[in-house]
Amino acid sequence: MLLAAGYQGFVHAVRTAELPLVSPIRYVSVPISVLTGSLFWGHLPDTRMLSGAVLIVGSGLFILWRDHRLAAAERRY
Repeated sequence: MLLAAGYQGFVHAVRTAELPLVSPIRYVSVPISVLTGSLFWGHLPDTRMLSGAVLIVGSGLFILWRDHRLAAAERRY
C-alpha cells in the first residue's frame, strides 16, 4: 500500500513540478532500499550492487550538474 501511494505521489509531482526539482527524489530510493534490506532481512549489498548503485546515482548527478551548467550558460547570453 505504501509503495503504491509513494508511486502515485511521485507521478503527481513529476506532472506538476519542474523535473529538475523532482528528479533527485528518484535517487533517494537507492539508499532507502539498501537500508531496508539490511534492517529487515539482514541483506548486505555486494560489490556488484554497490557499483551499480554508484553508476546509477553518479550518472543522474552528472546529468543534473550538466543541465545546471547549461542553464547558467544560457542565462549569461
